[in-house]
Amino acid sequence: MEISIARDGKTLGSFSIDVLKEMVAKGDIKLTDHAYIQESGEWKLIADTPELRNVLPFATSGDVIPPPPPPLTTFTAVPEVDQSAIGKSQPKAHGIIHGIMEKIVYAFCAMCIVFICFVIYESNFSAKNSGSFTDSRDGHVYRYVTVGNQTWMAQNLNYVGKSGDAGICYNNDTSLCSSYGVLYTWSEVMAGSQSSSSVPSDVQGICPNGWHVPSDAEWDVLINFIGKDSARIKLSSTSAWNNSGNGTDQYGFTVLPAGVRFNDGAFDHLGYAADFWSSSGDDASSAWYRGFLFSIAGVGRPNGDKTDGFSLRCLQNK
Repeated sequence: MEISIARDGKTLGSFSIDVLKEMVAKGDIKLTDHAYIQESGEWKLIADTPELRNVLPFATSGDVIPPPPPPLTTFTAVPEVDQSAIGKSQPKAHGIIHGIMEKIVYAFCAMCIVFICFVIYESNFSAKNSGSFTDSRDGHVYRYVTVGNQTWMAQNLNYVGKSGDAGICYNNDTSLCSSYGVLYTWSEVMAGSQSSSSVPSDVQGICPNGWHVPSDAEWDVLINFIGKDSARIKLSSTSAWNNSGNGTDQYGFTVLPAGVRFNDGAFDHLGYAADFWSSSGDDASSAWYRGFLFSIAGVGRPNGDKTDGFSLRCLQNK
């Protein structure tokens, strides 16, 4: 049996009881009430107990080459490595741990690379897929954004027609049209065109030259690309929505809660909802539209009264 003298977790030496007694007698070292004893390959802490006193009856408190090792009840010692064998071989346990750590580090690095690439892609998305154009009819400038293989207006249409009587601003407040665009009936959107459910719809309607009113099927293309269960969140603006309804605007589509005008003349839902006409009629009195509601992560597909006032996003011709 040997007693180990240690400092900072490193073994300074292991001594037989007789040698250790001699060292203590000469005053070369002092023993604390903690000492380590080696048994079957393990280092076990033995305190100032009868067990220790039976081994070293002269043990007293004092400083072992300070600071003493941490008072662990048991621990498995890391095998000492023959310095001459460095670079040739390593203990088996050390090799296993090293291999596991290597795999963890590689996996973490791979995840970091994927994340960085995703961030770079997202940060460059707008720069590569967005821009602006001017509506030659009235000089309004609109942003646009490409999502998937479609290029959409990134703002609601704000055109009142040649005579100035197309659509209406929320609460008849023209300042709100600057932010939220005009609210149109379905017939105002279609401008005399027939219902269309094709891709593309081929209905210019009230949209600028080079753009068209999206069909219900074209709205499907957008929503399916984004993901049905989260499209409202990902397409909505990061501000202006009430009751924690703000979105992430992941694609720069920037849906604002423009509200609606019902056919009885009442305005409602500003800050809570946005509804967009499609070119696809349902029956003589209703047409399909897409509904964005503050409390729902997905996008609705109801049919609405053609005389209600909703917003419009135009889709670029190919």
